[in-house]
Amino acid sequence: MAVIRAWKANAKAWINVIQQNKVVSRQVTNQAMINALLDLLPTANLEPSVLDLGCGEGWLCRELAARNIRMTGVDVVPALIEQARRTAPDLFPPVNYSVLSYQDVAKGTLARRYDGVVCNFSLLDEHSVRLLFSRVHTLLNPGGVLVLQTLHPDRLPMTRSTADTDTGWQLEHWQGFDESFPAPSPWFYRSLQEWQSLFHQSRLIPLEVIEPRHPDSGELMSLIMAGQLPD
Repeated sequence: MAVIRAWKANAKAWINVIQQNKVVSRQVTNQAMINALLDLLPTANLEPSVLDLGCGEGWLCRELAARNIRMTGVDVVPALIEQARRTAPDLFPPVNYSVLSYQDVAKGTLARRYDGVVCNFSLLDEHSVRLLFSRVHTLLNPGGVLVLQTLHPDRLPMTRSTADTDTGWQLEHWQGFDESFPAPSPWFYRSLQEWQSLFHQSRLIPLEVIEPRHPDSGELMSLIMAGQLPD
């Protein structure tokens, strides 16, 4: 799969970018994701469990574990999971990391349910994301929530080749970064309507649509959507 091949090639460069805080938009989007999940998680469990799908180098797992949330992080890129395990190894409660694809998760490899599932800028493929949405209800406890964050449609470059359609493949060339990324990274763009359609097919009740903005410029930074599995 082209998405996975690109991220495996780019893992080292991405880790360096994250460690040096070079993704400026994350100054807004990181906290927006944390706030959204904390607001939406079921409150009955004092130590809720959350699955981070596409956890990357593990920043969100660490942030949430520090808030007494029992975290599981999965990613298909071994180098990212290795970095996640090396960072803050003494964190309590400990984070359980695994190298798994979305296909692995969809077919039940984890064999457990969670109070929350988070996908932070990690739903990049076309078909595996559809598969994941069709099975996400099997990952959630009753009342559990799915929270995802993705690029806001209004921030999509106007030069995209799919300007006359609602969805389509894009290619990230990593312009603006000092790091040398070996490979351009493909990702599948979805419109707001397409995301809503996926939620509708997932057996989840739509909860929120949040549009984080830059505190100074007011610029739209991302799109956060959430759904809940009925009790």
